[in-house]
Amino acid sequence: MKKKLGISLIIIGAVLFLAALSLVLYNRLEDKRANEAANEILGGLEDVIPNYSKGNASTENQNANVNQPIPTLTPGGILNEYAPEIEKETVVEYDGISYLGVVSIPSMGIELPVTSDWNYDLMKFAACRYTGTVAETNLIICAHNLASFFSGIGNLNSGDSIVFIDAKGEYHYYEVIEISTVGGYDTEMMKEGSDGWDITLFSCTYGGANRVAVRAVEVD
Repeated sequence: MKKKLGISLIIIGAVLFLAALSLVLYNRLEDKRANEAANEILGGLEDVIPNYSKGNASTENQNANVNQPIPTLTPGGILNEYAPEIEKETVVEYDGISYLGVVSIPSMGIELPVTSDWNYDLMKFAACRYTGTVAETNLIICAHNLASFFSGIGNLNSGDSIVFIDAKGEYHYYEVIEISTVGGYDTEMMKEGSDGWDITLFSCTYGGANRVAVRAVEVD
């Protein structure tokens, strides 16, 4: 009886090991596919976004005042409705999809196209605008937690740079001020405090129960 039990436990352990290995290999394959697709899109966006050249967005902003004090995030009300006097932002089209621009995290070596809308199909190959605009300083961008996407944003530090190149070819430079965890379905908390930050990047944690939110403010 003990021998049979031992064999059964060995078999169960082997099955669990193979399942875990399969999941790791699947995630790596998905990351590879997503990264290749994103890089192909970035190459296409070079032709439609003025002043944009793939890879150049990952250089640090030479004009930013690195000694500028980092503001304290002040909690505020939920995201306001789009102000009617704000002109709708420019978007560009590539391969039938509208893009808001490109987001870069220099310290992570990450550069991704950003679609103007979001859904799970778009997130397979790009970061997506979740809500907000650059002009209203409440832009929220989401992406999967793949290695070549946003999986490492929780390891960013205050003062790290985020660069956003809009569809007009204008560069916007930001500094990280806060990293927090938000409930997976708490959309209002994700939008909260928009008077204290200018851009938010977020991705789900492993398991998907929560979201990691990186808040940043624009610098000159």
